[in-house]
Amino acid sequence: QLDFLVEDSSDLAVVLKKGTVWVEDWESSVVVQMGSGDINLRNTGAFKVACDRCNVTGENVSGPLSFDMQMGNVGIVGLTERVEGSTLGDVVLEWKRMPKLNATPIQVYTRLGDIILSFPDRAQVNVDAKTKRGEVTTKHDSVGQGFPINVIADAGNVRILKAKPNSELNN
Repeated sequence: QLDFLVEDSSDLAVVLKKGTVWVEDWESSVVVQMGSGDINLRNTGAFKVACDRCNVTGENVSGPLSFDMQMGNVGIVGLTERVEGSTLGDVVLEWKRMPKLNATPIQVYTRLGDIILSFPDRAQVNVDAKTKRGEVTTKHDSVGQGFPINVIADAGNVRILKAKPNSELNN
């Protein structure tokens, strides 16, 4: 196990064969490339991961999130920016605030697994959700001028939800 305490929050790149990465209270961008392991995020800026077999969890990612994983689950709450990612596994994401309307679309893809995306109650979204083997359900009305969201699950269910009314993420 290696622990690093870095005082300067400049851009960070981590390359590991196997292990666990914790990133906490890091305002600048983080790039992680690893073979297998777990990644835990808390109060970070932009984050990008490329991994063969990883699980990514966290809260309060304030920059864009990008993941390219051969296999693994992703679960993050407190998002404020766009997400682009693909995996073979489940993806559960919750936004506390929507990205600016001129940002590139949210794009999430899984080969096998469920995708659950939760947006603030009043968010205007334009959802294009597809699954080859599964069901698509949405609790958000899709609006033509809303933020573009593209979601594909080859084999799995897609659920588009409104964030819980009493969630601390909505305050």
